Amino acid sequence: MKPACIATLLAAALIALCSCGGGDGAPFFGDTLVDVLPMEGTTAGGTLVILKGTGFTTLPINVILFGEEPAEGWEIIDDTTIECVSPPGPLGSTVITLRDTDDELLLTGGYRYVALTLYVAGGALAPTTDLFRVDLDSKFPNLVGPIGFPVTSLATRNDGTLFGVEDGPLRRLIQIDPNLGTGSAIALLRDASDQPVDIRDLAFLGSRLLGRTAAGAIVEIDMTLGLVTFLPPPTGPVPGPGICVRDTDLAHLAGASIGDPMHSWIPSSNAALALPPLTSINVLTIDALEFFDGTVYGVELNTSTTASTLLRINPFVGTVEIVTPLPPGIEAVTKDL
Repeated sequence: MKPACIATLLAAALIALCSCGGGDGAPFFGDTLVDVLPMEGTTAGGTLVILKGTGFTTLPINVILFGEEPAEGWEIIDDTTIECVSPPGPLGSTVITLRDTDDELLLTGGYRYVALTLYVAGGALAPTTDLFRVDLDSKFPNLVGPIGFPVTSLATRNDGTLFGVEDGPLRRLIQIDPNLGTGSAIALLRDASDQPVDIRDLAFLGSRLLGRTAAGAIVEIDMTLGLVTFLPPPTGPVPGPGICVRDTDLAHLAGASIGDPMHSWIPSSNAALALPPLTSINVLTIDALEFFDGTVYGVELNTSTTASTLLRINPFVGTVEIVTPLPPGIEAVTKDL
């Protein structure tokens, strides 16, 4: 199998690759990957990328590169599928390349790095009801628009729609337009006895909207009626009220104060596994959690000064790092899909 010539053109974030292929179904050096899923990921890396092609089990693959950086891990699933994890990279278009032991080009495909962004919003202590979008490359909160309701928590559904819980005498579920920031009340959050429920953090587990109460209970919320169903408590005491879902099989739970132990929660078995306590010399409280692109993010709100801070958390080590100051009164965070 001999190397073929490759001409790579980068134009308007589209990578076109000229190559030749084999007639026996196995790719020649320089063939283009059939598909890259997804074709973009954040600059922080950690995105699971699926490469589709042919002949993967027979190719002498030695390394997978995103630009000049090797993938953080990769595995050949079958003859047509490779799973790999993107490394951190700069904004813009790049090329995924598969190389052999002689550093010869095997396959190529287009990939694009985009900014990692989060949505944040404030509760009753905030001077406005604005929704902000935080670009974690520039670390600057950009105004999206007024929600019209103070909110204690935010969550992003897999279609990109935002939901929040109203902060105030009424605890209503709010649907928020992520492009305009405008919110509309859906229903009062109440239990089977028609009593309001104090939801402090939200997270989507697939299509299910989960929440944690101020007391740390885990609940499921009917997004049409607002009815809150209390789920069986995890094994062992788990402080509240933070919750964030990593995937369909694992969530992270955290208490309201630094020093509380963090837990991994496995919904299928309802087991809660203790993680190291969160430690920080600067941070005292955590008001909400979000898992995004391999990292847990949180918000600290100082109720005395209304100062807010975006945090980055390593749940498996227990370290808490300050990312950037936020507008005053911010206490809710969710990911931007």
